[in-house]
Amino acid sequence: MASERQTLSLAEVYDFSSGLSKPRSEFGFGYPFLSFKDVFYNSAVPKQITELVQSTEQERARCSVMRGDVFLTRTSETMDELGMSSVALADIPDATFNGFTKRLRPKRDLIAPGFARYFFRSPEFRAAVNSMSTMSTRASLNNEMLERLTITFPEYAEQEAIAHVLGTLDDKIELNRKMNETLEAMAQALFKSWFVDFDPVRAKAEGRDPGLPAHIAALFPDSFEESELGEIPMGWKWIPFANTVEIMGGGTPKTSVAAYWDGDIPWFSVVDAPSASDVWTINTEKKITRAGAENSSTKVLAERTTIISARGTVGRVALVGVPMAMNQSCYGLRGLTGALGTFTYFATRNAVSLLQQGAHGSVFDTITRESFMGVHVALPPDALVDAYEQMVESRLQRIRSSLFQSRTLASLRDVLLPKLISGEIRVDQAERVVSEAGA
Repeated sequence: MASERQTLSLAEVYDFSSGLSKPRSEFGFGYPFLSFKDVFYNSAVPKQITELVQSTEQERARCSVMRGDVFLTRTSETMDELGMSSVALADIPDATFNGFTKRLRPKRDLIAPGFARYFFRSPEFRAAVNSMSTMSTRASLNNEMLERLTITFPEYAEQEAIAHVLGTLDDKIELNRKMNETLEAMAQALFKSWFVDFDPVRAKAEGRDPGLPAHIAALFPDSFEESELGEIPMGWKWIPFANTVEIMGGGTPKTSVAAYWDGDIPWFSVVDAPSASDVWTINTEKKITRAGAENSSTKVLAERTTIISARGTVGRVALVGVPMAMNQSCYGLRGLTGALGTFTYFATRNAVSLLQQGAHGSVFDTITRESFMGVHVALPPDALVDAYEQMVESRLQRIRSSLFQSRTLASLRDVLLPKLISGEIRVDQAERVVSEAGA
């Protein structure tokens, strides 16, 4: 399927409107509110908008969110973040949108919403926005600039076909994300049951069946003992968290030495921290060379090392999925018990709130090595740690595999997107590629 493309100015296709600005006191209750972050992080408007604002009937009519609407970030700290788009694929009743975004509402039925979702995120459109954006203290995008931007599109049926091909890839990525949420929640719930709430110990102490295989149930005691901060299972150790891990620092290769950068070793900073459900970090924004690692204080961390951000945005946790280095604002933690690193990862996540309470600093909150000494944990026997790690290993590996698959699918989408938008490749060709990728 291929057809001639037509090019029109955005002003010929859309009406431009600014969003709703409200004082902080009006948020947290009321009606759905499409935030700046919703637009920035989602190419399609989320089906469920979580932010709320107290809006009037007139405001909801003026700043409504309807199928086909395109939302663009109109102001940002950097030019690269300006004009990020999100397209409404369905009406959102009673919703309004943020004043730091622009709404482009279709004047006529020329552009399929799914096609718009990908056109406005295409490299060509992003480059066009950046080429005309202005920068004083913040980048900005106004109506006059929008009027000078254009949209190129094929006939409607081909637009929908393009959206279907690219949407298939995004749907698979989203399916992987939801699966990861479920698998991570199961591993997290088991950790909490065994090592925080001590459910199997309580069951045995009360003469109940702990609901575990006999060989695992036998690893739990049937009574508690007192510690300085409360009861813990009999025979477990109440010790500083620092005594359960090897703590490693990070570092930054000299930015002035080109030979240290653009390598193939992922270099982790807090911006690379995955969501809790993804657990693993397998890719980073920046890469360093072997020389960069060897000539700085950073170390190449082995797989299954836990990383925790310790300065500024403290308490972001990741499990290393491929060998990588990290900057000096992070610590690497290698567990002294457990061979797979899973126990240490979840134990670190469980200790985050206490570590954050112990953070200090005149400018930035900072977790120090002393912070790890100030947090105590109930450490189970090695055999029980091993049993937990073996029980959740298949779930963690499925999460890891799905992350690699999603990264491949996202790369494929990013390659196909400009080629489909421009007509460089045909839809049927792209469909074959997507099918071969398993999406």
